[in-house]
Amino acid sequence: MVNYIAGEYMKILFVNSGRPRAFIGIQSSIINTLTKDFKYRVLEISPKQFMTGNIEDTFLPDIILVFYGIFVSAEKVLDAARKGFKTILWTTEDPYQFDIYYQNTRKAYDYVFTNDLSTIPYYEKDKVFYIPACTDSKIYRPQKVKLKYKSDICIIGQGFPRRIKILNSIEKVLTRFNVKIIGKWDGWGEVLSPRLKRFVSSYVANPYEVAKYYNGAKININIHREWEDQAIPYNHNSRNIKASSLNPRTFDISACGGFQIVDNSREELSNFFEPDKQIVAFDINDYKELGDKILFYLKNKKKRDEIRYSGYEQTVKNHTYIKRIKYLLDIVNSS
Repeated sequence: MVNYIAGEYMKILFVNSGRPRAFIGIQSSIINTLTKDFKYRVLEISPKQFMTGNIEDTFLPDIILVFYGIFVSAEKVLDAARKGFKTILWTTEDPYQFDIYYQNTRKAYDYVFTNDLSTIPYYEKDKVFYIPACTDSKIYRPQKVKLKYKSDICIIGQGFPRRIKILNSIEKVLTRFNVKIIGKWDGWGEVLSPRLKRFVSSYVANPYEVAKYYNGAKININIHREWEDQAIPYNHNSRNIKASSLNPRTFDISACGGFQIVDNSREELSNFFEPDKQIVAFDINDYKELGDKILFYLKNKKKRDEIRYSGYEQTVKNHTYIKRIKYLLDIVNSS
C-alpha cells in the first residue's frame, strides 16, 4: 500500500527501510518533520515497491530519499538517476553494515549521508556527508510518568555481547536497586546472569513508551554497540572501521531531560556534549568505573539534575530532526 502524505512545495519520494520494527520511530520522525515542519509533500513507499515499479515516473519527485537502503539495488538507483531524479541515501548502520553499503551504493547515489563520520573516507566518492544521529523532541520530552515506568536504573536496547559483559560485571551493584532491562537480551552469544534476567522485560517498539521509561529512570545506562564483532549477524564490517559517532539513544535520553551514563568508546562524544556537565561517561575498558558512577550519582540527585538539565538544553537546541534535515536539504539544494 502506498502512503500519501499531504504537503506543499518540494515533493519527496521516501523509500523506507523495509524494517518497520527496527526503524518505525526514526522513519516517522523524518516524515513528520518533512511534512509538518517543512510543509513538503512526501510519498512513502517500501523498497519492494521502489524496486518493482516506476512510481517515480508518476509522482515526479524533486528528490528520492532512500532511508537505510539495504534492500535497494544500485541498478534501480542508477535507473532513477538516468531519468533525471536526484537520489539520496541516508544510512543508519554505518560502520556495522558498511560492506553492504559500499558494494551497493558507492557510485549509485548522487548523495550519501552517513550516520558515522569514520566511514566517509572509505566510500571513495564525492558527495558523502556526515549526518549525526538526533532526536524528535515532540516524542522525547520531559514528562511525569506512572509508577510502572519508574526505576533507579534503566537499560534499553539489544543484548549485544559487550553490553551483557558489562552488565554482568556490575551485577552486585545492579541487584541492589530497582532496575529495568528492556529489549532482546539473548541470542547473541553472551548470556545475562540469572540474577539480572529477572529484570528483563520484552522489547518496546513504541517510541512514546520508550520516552516514558527514560523519564522514569534516575539513571539511564547507554552502552554503544561494538563495531568489531563479526559474530553478530548484523555486522558486515570486514574493514574493521571503528565507529566514532553517537547512537540516537544518546540524544533521545537527553531530550527527555533524562540523566545518562554513556560509554566513552565514541570519539565524537565531546563534540556534542561536555562530559560531566551535560553528560556522564565511563571508560569502556573499566567496567568498575561504571558501577562506581552509578553508586555516586544515585546518591547525588542535585548533581544529576544539573547535568541532565544542561544536556536537555543542548539537545533540543542543536540536535533535532529539524536541524538535521535542514542541513541535508541545504546541501542537496545548493548543488
